[in-house]
Amino acid sequence: GQGQYYKKYIQVFCYFNPGFNKGDRVRLRGKLKVPDKPGNPGEFDYPSYLRSNRIYYVLSVKDKNDAELLRASSGINNWITTYREHCETLFKEVLPEKEAGVLLGMLLGSLEGIETDEYSEYQKTGIVHIFSVSGLHVGFLLLLTAGLTSWLGLSKRTRLIVGISLLLIYCTLVGWPIPVQRSAVMGALGLIAYYSGRENALLNSLGLAGIVVLLINPCALMQISFQLSFLASWGLVYLFPLLKKTLNCRHPAWDLVLVPFCAQIAIIPLIAYRFNIFNPVSILSNILLSYLSGLAVIMGFLALMSAALLPGLAALILYPAGLMAEIIRCTNHLLVQMP
Repeated sequence: GQGQYYKKYIQVFCYFNPGFNKGDRVRLRGKLKVPDKPGNPGEFDYPSYLRSNRIYYVLSVKDKNDAELLRASSGINNWITTYREHCETLFKEVLPEKEAGVLLGMLLGSLEGIETDEYSEYQKTGIVHIFSVSGLHVGFLLLLTAGLTSWLGLSKRTRLIVGISLLLIYCTLVGWPIPVQRSAVMGALGLIAYYSGRENALLNSLGLAGIVVLLINPCALMQISFQLSFLASWGLVYLFPLLKKTLNCRHPAWDLVLVPFCAQIAIIPLIAYRFNIFNPVSILSNILLSYLSGLAVIMGFLALMSAALLPGLAALILYPAGLMAEIIRCTNHLLVQMP
């Protein structure tokens, strides 16, 4: 009945690492309760945040004996988990710990290898979005795929199939968060338009992506990830061409500045409202580091694609990617020192 619906999704807190993987069937014993309401004015409303994800109860599991694995995952979930673990192990064996942590964060959204203080620095400089798998990553993946398939001389039909297939595989690998859902819809529509010779109406694609995401989960509208993702995309597909035309910036070098500027300027009001943060350095950091992170992501994609069959080649590709990750770390550390 109605009560069972509210218990369909539960936020679980374990006081230990249970070692479970996505798709595992488990039995948990603990204390089930309604999440605590905020106690002070302006405090983060955690129950409201959970409700936007259709979660109404939290479960605390304190003893390791209270978390039991009934059946391990199989099929696609098992393949995804195994491949992710294989890639993470390879990255950590080849690169220094901090470089591997940053690169895995950019590619897979895995933040375990990034220290809290360092992550806080990325937040202060407004470059933390490179660790939220989104349009930046999908765009560079499609760029890499288009380049490789063109170099191999494949037909347009084959290029389209390969592009969409790799897009779906990567989105599945990172777990289909909301920004990735939006990017996948826009990316797929863009590929179909490009290879079929039709006009790629970016604003229409953005609107359709929003409709698809909200049909899947209407509560996504109130989530910060949805709002940031679509505002940044709106900045790129609407503000960028408008500003370029207004300023009469015809030289291609201006695009390198205006693209990250428009994406950042679109989300600054929301960040100021949501987090009470306004940092002009974020505009500078995005102009300096967005493209560098893009190159690191492209090399990381090549490493991910070759990790299973050609681990030696993947390791070779990881060295320049790790160097770029280190440059990003050092540059961001310098930027955060600015008043």
